[in-house]
Amino acid sequence: MLPDAEASGGVAGELLAGGGVGASSGAMPLLGGNAGELSASGNDAGGVAGSGVATGGQSGVAGAAGAAGELQAGAGGAAACETIHVLVNPSADSWIDAAEPQINHGADAQLFVLGGASEQRALFAFALPVPPAGSVFAGATLVLTLAQAPNLGALARVLNAHPLLLAFNEGRVSWLNYGNGASKMWANAGADFAAVFGRGRLRAGDSVLRLEVNLLVAQAYAKQLAGLGLLVRDPQTASVPVSFAFVSREGAAAAGPVLDLEFCPP
Repeated sequence: MLPDAEASGGVAGELLAGGGVGASSGAMPLLGGNAGELSASGNDAGGVAGSGVATGGQSGVAGAAGAAGELQAGAGGAAACETIHVLVNPSADSWIDAAEPQINHGADAQLFVLGGASEQRALFAFALPVPPAGSVFAGATLVLTLAQAPNLGALARVLNAHPLLLAFNEGRVSWLNYGNGASKMWANAGADFAAVFGRGRLRAGDSVLRLEVNLLVAQAYAKQLAGLGLLVRDPQTASVPVSFAFVSREGAAAAGPVLDLEFCPP
């Protein structure tokens, strides 16, 4: 069962399992042994409860985010397998803006990410599909398509993915709130999230950002969670911030966000 998004005073959701999650503790085996432990970052206020709850996600095999028959080594140095790709569209996405802390952007066609004082962050909720029967989880990638080319010059930029600690309402979420009203404010403005559990690098000329989130999804499966929430941000505070615009699920359907899950067949 997913924890109540409004509970307080406890550990920060089922993803924050103490001592790591063994490969045998979930509904399916996990490559590479322990899935590890999610620890709350300084963004959390004393252990905010809940996790990113998602419902109604769509899944499919193969397609835009990768070929169905890709030879890949499993996590943790496991033997290579011809992985099965299962693509999951978000059930909700939005972006939040420190400069407009009360404004909701849940219906926007683009999701903006910006580092610095006027930070902007993108939020996603995904339902996790039932793995193919007898399969072993091999990896997960959050795939985001750029709506416009950022001004990167010769430099590369690394964006971070964090697990959200509260489920958000797509039509209500803002820099200050995850839902409607004073009782549904983030404990910390800008969303409550745990430590970095995925990264992706963008270079000049790239059209797609791929953020590796293997450990986060592995532990979600090990804890038998129905879904998870993700936050993407630029941690850098350059003198000239770079704005990133990604296609949202309300934008071009074929270029919307995708969680690309990989499984080794039995």
